[in-house]
Amino acid sequence: MPTVSICDDAADLRLLMSLTLENEGYEVATHDGGIRTLEGLRTSRSLPDLLLLDVQMPEMDGWSVLAEVRGDPRFDGLRVVMCTVKFSQSDLARAWEMGCDGYLTKPFDLDELCATVAAVTSRTNCQNQAFRDQQRAIFAGELLT
Repeated sequence: MPTVSICDDAADLRLLMSLTLENEGYEVATHDGGIRTLEGLRTSRSLPDLLLLDVQMPEMDGWSVLAEVRGDPRFDGLRVVMCTVKFSQSDLARAWEMGCDGYLTKPFDLDELCATVAAVTSRTNCQNQAFRDQQRAIFAGELLT
């Protein structure tokens, strides 16, 4: 089963997501902020298959973490799902433009969490890139109309 890293400053949500995904058979690691997440990624012997990333966090927000991940070749192939209360069209467009592989809007259903994680981790890197490109075009088009 794939491995998942959860980055969220809310301890109760980290626990809920972690228990839910562990019950589905995923190996899960959690971090309480962007700085600790990047430290964990940089020092780990292997990358997780997926990073669930909150946007609104103190010290270092999810946008900054996503920019660091996409700008560092050590993290090539790391799939990122944004998991946030921010759901405006501009937030969605920004997330896809920055290279996310999925987007969950809080509050979310736990079945939706599991389905999103399963979908993103089951796609190949090429399929993820094609999906990202498609979503980027969709949201860029919606902002122009």
